[in-house]
Amino acid sequence: MGLTSDEVDRVPLDLIIAGSDVVAVDAICATIAGFDVREILHIQGAAEANLGVCDKSLIEVRGERIDSVKYPFIPFLEGAKHLFGGANIVEKDTCSGCVGESLSTFIYLNRAGFHDKLSELTIIMGTPERIPPLGRKPVVIGRCAKEYRHLGLFVPGCPPHGMKINDAVCQALGVDKKTVQRAIFELHNSSA
Repeated sequence: MGLTSDEVDRVPLDLIIAGSDVVAVDAICATIAGFDVREILHIQGAAEANLGVCDKSLIEVRGERIDSVKYPFIPFLEGAKHLFGGANIVEKDTCSGCVGESLSTFIYLNRAGFHDKLSELTIIMGTPERIPPLGRKPVVIGRCAKEYRHLGLFVPGCPPHGMKINDAVCQALGVDKKTVQRAIFELHNSSA
């Protein structure tokens, strides 16, 4: 079961949000969710590519005022901490591709019984401005973090395939990859 399928992750806002500019719609949705649109890279990138407008001062909002329907959401990585165990996640501006692909690894390691090993893991993703002192070699995930590849096990890609991340994490933790692969097989076949 994925994180977003849990009832606890669902928040009924009783809103219908629509528009002819998908970038503007995303910008307004992000604002309603309590996020700073300037920090959401895919919205900024879409606006820079002239796919739409993300400057809220240029967006006409009809109906309810944003402030009256605003509901602050918890950032995904913060909300998913229970899956990461004690793993040290060093990241900044990580895209949903790398987060999504790496999330599966944590689900699989937990399922395989390696939850206690997660405190030995450091993952570097996105574009962190500085790396804290590291006790162990980290797993460096994705093209955006490649400048740190010299620090540990580098998994290239944009985003890298989840199984490549899984293999690198198993190697970094010294856990049996086949045990994790059995857990993956069981997980995916138990719902069939």
